[in-house]
Amino acid sequence: MLGYPIRRSYKDFVGRYKALQKSDANGAKKNADPIDVTKAFFDKLDVPSKAGMFQFGKTKVFLNDKINRVLEVQRGEVLNNVVVPIQRAYR
Repeated sequence: MLGYPIRRSYKDFVGRYKALQKSDANGAKKNADPIDVTKAFFDKLDVPSKAGMFQFGKTKVFLNDKINRVLEVQRGEVLNNVVVPIQRAYR
């Protein structure tokens, strides 16, 4: 598929994927600019061939399907690693 079908504001992007960010990133600062945090996140992203997978706009970041799937899988794994021990302790 051509283009960038996934569009997220920088604030929404940071909120959704903050679990994937390393603690030493700009996201560690509470009042950091969401644009700077998003750009730092993509600079540190460990994905082969990042060219053409995302684009930065003035108010939004644009993602293609491939990078969106990668991010969602990574996010799901991180959340599972947090939620399962909590559920195990509760039961």
